[in-house]
Amino acid sequence: MGLADRVAQLEGRVANLENRIGSVEEAIASHLDNFSGYKSKSKQELAEISSQLKLMIDTLEGLVRAGESGADVETAKSLLRRARNNLTRAQNASRRIA
Repeated sequence: MGLADRVAQLEGRVANLENRIGSVEEAIASHLDNFSGYKSKSKQELAEISSQLKLMIDTLEGLVRAGESGADVETAKSLLRRARNNLTRAQNASRRIA
């Protein structure tokens, strides 16, 4: 395998990773859109939502740290702010139930 073949292979892998990052960002945005009405949720539902949000935050923090493209980093940062805001809202709603 020559150098040109290796470079082409690496470029393909980078493009694949960028597509996967976009898919992760879309999935997280969709989940964040579905989280609402925290006041009407049970304590168990709020605990599950908080757990999911923490996983999303970890994922987004990794995307921000590893970000190569400015647009991808800005999208991840925006989603990270939304996820943190939703986590705070879910935790506050959970405290009110207790």
